Amino acid sequence: MSVSTVSKLRGTGYNQVQTPRLDPQQQQLFSQAFGAISPSIGGAFGQLGQLAGGNAGAYEELEAPAFRNLQRGLGATASRFSGMGTGARRSGGFARETGDQSRQLAENLQGQRLGLQQGFMNQLMSLYSSLLGTETHENSLIQKQKPWWQELALSLGPGLAQAGTSFGGQAGLMKLFPKAFGM
Repeated sequence: MSVSTVSKLRGTGYNQVQTPRLDPQQQQLFSQAFGAISPSIGGAFGQLGQLAGGNAGAYEELEAPAFRNLQRGLGATASRFSGMGTGARRSGGFARETGDQSRQLAENLQGQRLGLQQGFMNQLMSLYSSLLGTETHENSLIQKQKPWWQELALSLGPGLAQAGTSFGGQAGLMKLFPKAFGM
């Protein structure tokens, strides 16, 4: 079970009590998740941050299948032009065909990268927002307990005042406690 902490607020008559809302396991998970967002820490959140930042190296793994498909497509184009006779692969048509395939891939990848980057940025912002909005502790103020002797004096005070009035008000008190009234 989590333990509340009490901080004394001097001169106020109150103490601040901070009570955890998460159990120790939840607090540990929260701390790990919040710490993982930091750019200096690797892991899944670090990679998400790199992707959101547009780090080219982070996209290589995502784009590798598209480059393999381009290589297969270029191989098929080379085979087709090879079947047209000698010199066909050195022709302008072959160069134009392979250049178009490469350019189309580059445009598609750039469009996908920008879309992914925006999505990753939205995910990071959502994660930051949810973590920052998580209240891990509840704060409250409690009135400080007075020492026993103050409680006694406060509880006896009204009774003494009432007793004084039953002995004739201030004149009666002056007779009972002459030194207190300077007599």
